[in-house]
Amino acid sequence: MIAIFFVLAIIMPTTAFAATNTVTAKNSQVKITVTKPNSMTARAAYTCGSGIREAGHTFYFGDGFSCHCKHRTHTYKKHGTYKVRIVLKDTNGKTYTNSKTITV
Repeated sequence: MIAIFFVLAIIMPTTAFAATNTVTAKNSQVKITVTKPNSMTARAAYTCGSGIREAGHTFYFGDGFSCHCKHRTHTYKKHGTYKVRIVLKDTNGKTYTNSKTITV
């Protein structure tokens, strides 16, 4: 039995054993909105579907900065293209993600 597991672990991709509780951005019930009040600043906010009972969330701004605010304004230190991402967990432990790419 153990030998079969090791064979399957080698042959099958590791995602086959990973929990499938992450909803991709394409199908997400969590929507992210990113606006740019000025050339170096991004304001991020999110909304989630009516069936989701949120347990917590984190914004990632693509430059190493993250926060747990519902609405967050972040000022970048240098120009570039960044992926602003929201990761939200519901009360059942399910994780939802969504992102927007911006250029500052």
